[in-house]
Amino acid sequence: MNHGRQTLAARHAALLDRARSHFATLSLGDRMGSERGYGLGGIDAIAMYLLERDGTPVERTRDTSWDVLRLLLCRELGSARSRRKVDFGKLEAAARPTEASARWASLRKLADLAYDLECYGDELAHRHRYAAGGLEAVWLHVVNLHHWPLHEVRSLSHEALRFVLSHHMKAWNISIEQASAKRMGDADARLPQATSGTSAARA
Repeated sequence: MNHGRQTLAARHAALLDRARSHFATLSLGDRMGSERGYGLGGIDAIAMYLLERDGTPVERTRDTSWDVLRLLLCRELGSARSRRKVDFGKLEAAARPTEASARWASLRKLADLAYDLECYGDELAHRHRYAAGGLEAVWLHVVNLHHWPLHEVRSLSHEALRFVLSHHMKAWNISIEQASAKRMGDADARLPQATSGTSAARA
């Protein structure tokens, strides 16, 4: 495998790791909702918890980035890991496999979308001689196309970027090398599973 494919594979692996991190955070929300009787799970339970703990408005929590959320919840995430002595990213309530599968499929789809945009950005950088590739090239291309402020373009979600570029990406196909690097991560991109039904049920 050449260096270029290794780089692409590493990029895709990083995006999948980010999806697993999101999955773990949402799973923590499920556990919080169950333990505290919120009647909610995922991000809604996390919002209720942070409202109780810090007085953080619910809407602010929902608008907070994943990275910041994990910083705010680092103690709780660390406690969850140490109590069960397993990777928290592999924990999900075993009683809700359909819900867990749907959640992971959604996060995996977002990771694949992000990877495709990164690859499209590399193509744009090559075609237009941009100094940077990946997502930075995508942002620059959208700015040049629509003359929107860069800070607004950078705030767009991957789904929004894909919609904005849908017409321009119709004729684009991911390269064989990029697709091959993407497939390398498929074997390790299955739904994170609990190590046992007992530990998951208590999560």
